[in-house]
Order: sequence, then structure tokens, then C-alpha cells
Amino acid sequence: MIMKYKVLILIATGFWLVLSLASCEKYLEAKSNKLLAVPQTLDDLRSLMDDYLRLNQAAAYAGEVASDDYYITDANLSGVTRESDRRLYSWQADYVFDPGSNSWQHLYRNVYYGNTVLEQIGKIPKTTMNGAEWDNIAGMAYFHRGIGLLHAAFIWSPAYDAASPSVYGVPIRMGVDFNEATIRPSVAESYFQAIADLKKAAALLPVTQIHVMRPSKIAAYAMLSRAFIAMNAFHEAGLYADSALKLNNKLLDFNTLSISSTAPFPQFGGETIFYWSMTATTALNQARTYVVDELYNQYATQDLRRIIFFRTNSNGTRSFKGNYTGSASIFAGVAVDEMYLNRAEAYGRQGMLDEAKAADRF
Repeated sequence: MIMKYKVLILIATGFWLVLSLASCEKYLEAKSNKLLAVPQTLDDLRSLMDDYLRLNQAAAYAGEVASDDYYITDANLSGVTRESDRRLYSWQADYVFDPGSNSWQHLYRNVYYGNTVLEQIGKIPKTTMNGAEWDNIAGMAYFHRGIGLLHAAFIWSPAYDAASPSVYGVPIRMGVDFNEATIRPSVAESYFQAIADLKKAAALLPVTQIHVMRPSKIAAYAMLSRAFIAMNAFHEAGLYADSALKLNNKLLDFNTLSISSTAPFPQFGGETIFYWSMTATTALNQARTYVVDELYNQYATQDLRRIIFFRTNSNGTRSFKGNYTGSASIFAGVAVDEMYLNRAEAYGRQGMLDEAKAADRF
């Protein structure tokens, strides 16, 4: 009798265990949070591409902190909040980043968002009714993946050198499956992938968008010009700068700007082609970060840029205030003035000095 009861208890326990496991499986299959849902419609994908806080206001600042355009006194450096930023400024070799939010994460988030949209939009049939929107969204995805890879290469790869094609570049991720191995390509392959994405973006995007936070065909041309300038491919850099300028060549009249303003440029207007700003860091705070004299002195005394781009501090140092963000945030996007400079440099580097002087007059 005792054995019989034991058997019944075991059967009952097993029954309830099966039910519990089935319930757990259904629970785990359910979405615990709407944020975990996979975007499935064009509206979903457009919303992802319009996430301006992550895609337009989180450009990497690591390269700017590590550049030689600025200097920070020892006293001011001790006031920089993040240890990783202090190490970036002094070029420490261990490349420590704060977890959760850092320049590497910000750029590869562009790549991840682009990959997500490209993977999902391939599952949505393109029709005569949705064709223009389909192209626009896919073009934005290629653009964001392209600028993420390009600017990661700017910061963490050796400079592009056609004579050294096998030097390692930055990782390339072409999908969202984290189980797939990450490719560590050459510097050349890193640039070529970014350029391929930007060319696809240029083919798909409309000439202009409803807002400069959305990338356009002009923005893709401008980023391609930036990429080719970095590669010393001056013929191509000039061609893409010219392509951008044929569609938008409007320059600001600096005589209309306030010389005394701490933020003389409008946030979204003026010469901005694509709006992209860097995340804030105390390492680039205007109150503690000063412009080197070698850069400031390149502007002639009668050049309005000398007093609109820079402010002179009470201690005789100078800080940069010429951001196209309408604030102290540093602009990382593309603008018309950069295209004029790229075209002039492209002419000059190719020995076309008369054309360079003509382009530089602007």
C-alpha cells in the first residue's frame, strides 16, 4: 500500500512538473517588454531611423578629444569627469572605455540600427505604392551603417594607405545575429565597405528630406567626399563634393551673424546638409579646453571666421564656439562649407591651382 501511494505521488508530481514547464515555455516566449519587439512594417523601420537621440546626437567624440586642435592644462585635466576621456587625451595605450556609453558603442549602434533595418526591410515586398518610402528607408539604413563604419575607421584604424592593403582595420558587422563571427578586415576593406554603403544610400535617398536630421542624397555625396579625402583619392573627393554642391551650394553670409554670440550658428539652418552632433564630454568643455595657437593663427585678422569661430577668454586663451549645432555641442555632420573646402583641396592636390584658387574664393 505504501508503495502504491509513492507511485501515485510520483505520477502527480511529474504531471504538475510537465504543466509548469509548459507554462514557463509560454512565458519565456512572450515579449516581456514592447521594446523587444522586432520592427516589421515600414512605419516601424522609419521610426527606428528617426531615433534622433541615438543616431543624430551621439556621434563619437574620441577622435576629437585625442586630436591636437585643443589642449587642456594639467589643472583642467584633473577636472575631466571620465578617466577614459583623460586617457584618450593623453593617448594611453590601453584604450579604456566606460561601459554602457562610449564612442565605440555609439558608432557601432549606427551599424546595428542599419543592419536591423536592412534585414527587416528585405522581408517587406517593394511595390509601386510603397516604392519611394521603401527606397528612402533602405537608403537611410545604408547611410547610417556607412557613416558608422567610416568614422570608426577614422578613429581606430591606421590611415588608409593603398600601398599597405593588408593592415587590419575596424570590425565589420553585416547582420544582427550575435552568433555570427565578427569580420576583422583590412583598413582598405573597412573603407570600401563604408563607401559601398554610402553609394547605395546615394542611389536610394531623395535629393532632400523634410529635415536635415534625415540623411539625403546630398548628405551621401558629402560623406563620400569626406571618405575619399581621407583616402587621398582626390579626384573622387572632388567629384562627390561637386555633386553635392550642384544640389546645394548655399553659404551663410557671416556679416549677418552675431559676433558676440556664444552660439552664432543656427542649429538646423544655414549650411547644414546632415545634422549629427557629438555626445557631451567635459574633456571638450569650452571652459577648460583651449584651441592651439597654430590653428587660430591660420585665420587672417580680417577674416570674420577668426572672431565668429573663436572666443578669447579672460586668461588670453581661446575656445571654439563655431559649432553648427546652435549650442556648445560639437558638430560632426556635413555642411556646404566642407564641400567647398574639399573641392578646393581636390583641385590643388591634383595640380589644378587656378581651379583651386577659384574654388577657395568662397
